[in-house]
Amino acid sequence: MDAGWLTLVPGGGKDGRRVAEVHHTASSVTGESRSTTESQMKILIIDDSKVMRAIVKRTLRQAGFGGHETHEAANGTEGLEAIGTFVPDLVLCDWNMPQMNGIELLKALRGKGDETPFGFVTSEGTPEMKQGAFDAGAKFLIVKPFTADDFEQQLGVFLAAA
Repeated sequence: MDAGWLTLVPGGGKDGRRVAEVHHTASSVTGESRSTTESQMKILIIDDSKVMRAIVKRTLRQAGFGGHETHEAANGTEGLEAIGTFVPDLVLCDWNMPQMNGIELLKALRGKGDETPFGFVTSEGTPEMKQGAFDAGAKFLIVKPFTADDFEQQLGVFLAAA
């Protein structure tokens, strides 16, 4: 018979954020129990294209990161509001969006002292843009079109495969 439980671990995630750990107990043939733990992280996907947000979510799954909770925002203004309520462990953001672009959002977050890991998924990847992103506090920049391997390489240090 399988049993399980959920534990919220304060300070267990990146930057001291809360992490939900899902524990599964399965009985083996000998009747002994073993336990496994998966950490579910919260990922905010910000892009003005609904289709691109869906592609990012699909690519996360293909890269082995499908067990994490995701939330979406359509521009930097919505993203800033979502960060205050959703409290993500990782932000994946487009650069060019209406109302507030990605670099403005990143600078606003860093200006408030928010050190949430933040990276860009964007169609432009000039050396100047990359330098500007890293200077502003971005952890990575993934250029479109991207593959699951690109996500695995860039996001593996932030996300535990679930």
